Amino acid sequence: MDLIECKKMNKNYQNGKIEAQILKEIDLTIHTSEFVGITGPSGSGKTTLLYVLSGLEKPSGGTLSLFGKPIGDYSETDLSELRKRRIGFVFQFYNLVPNLTVRENMMLAWIIGKNQDETIIDELLQLVGMKEFQNHYPNQISGGMQQRIAVARSLINDPEILFADEPTGNLDTKNGKDIMELLRKLHRENGKTIVLVTHSDDYLQYCSRNIKLVDGMIVKDEILSL
Repeated sequence: MDLIECKKMNKNYQNGKIEAQILKEIDLTIHTSEFVGITGPSGSGKTTLLYVLSGLEKPSGGTLSLFGKPIGDYSETDLSELRKRRIGFVFQFYNLVPNLTVRENMMLAWIIGKNQDETIIDELLQLVGMKEFQNHYPNQISGGMQQRIAVARSLINDPEILFADEPTGNLDTKNGKDIMELLRKLHRENGKTIVLVTHSDDYLQYCSRNIKLVDGMIVKDEILSL
């Protein structure tokens, strides 16, 4: 199944009287159960591409379809619901609420998603190896542990696709590899579709596909052997 499809897609930003084109003529389809690594030099448009593909921002030209429906056919309310229920996000910064415990941070996402069964929180904390720390506050656990919670939180509504923007950017090498192993587990064992922006080509060993951007254009799109 095609989760995302874009054709001749562009993204421009206006800065006063100057318009900068960030993405140029993007042709791309992302299928169910892929683990896509988006790479490229700094300023190549990686994060912008992720934001547009996930519906956080709209393209300036061309076409983009999410879950088989053109992006223009979604209202802002519809897009908000997509982000709550069908799309998950993990960012470079963990964005945990500092005065809430690990479990309470999970509960907040659970409430926003209007879930019914609270046992999903226990299952996800167990999945990421953080259940024994559920009563700790963010400042009582390491950055790698906080990112594990951020990953668990992104899965609270069992999204069809997970977008991860430099999730290892604030972590040391060991913790970075641990997060990548966790994402690979989600892909292989749970069948999650993952779109990952990374600055490191070393992390492509975890991915099934690589899309490389240079100056806002796709210069490589290849299947990787796992």
